[in-house]
Amino acid sequence: MKKRISASCLCSQVQFDCDVVPIGAYCHCINCQKSHGTPFAAQIPFKPSTLRYIKGQQKITEFQSSEHLYRVFCAQCGSRLFNYTTDREKYGSIALSAIDTPLKVRIKAHVCLSTQAGYFSLTDSLKQYSGFFNLERNET
Repeated sequence: MKKRISASCLCSQVQFDCDVVPIGAYCHCINCQKSHGTPFAAQIPFKPSTLRYIKGQQKITEFQSSEHLYRVFCAQCGSRLFNYTTDREKYGSIALSAIDTPLKVRIKAHVCLSTQAGYFSLTDSLKQYSGFFNLERNET
């Protein structure tokens, strides 16, 4: 079910590809809200070991937003591109907005609703989890 996708930032200075699983979630954690500037982030998982920069790796900025997670941005345009665990191996998630390859994605759930933005109401029938698929995340 994995698919190789190409992705880039707004200014196209950073381009990369990776293997993704086209099943994702809307994350409502406070860190996703603040880093995306939206009430939630639409993301799908990828294995960090499959990431390959096509160009612009030197334009990447990483921010450790919690004990276990880095958030990756383009230093030129500020586009949020992906997250991965601090070990750079266990888990990564790519922002759907960064993906250039046409891809049918199935969103399965809203996660981290314990920090859902008060100005946003859920109106769909997706599953809802207070944490990250019932695993509470310690995000500050």
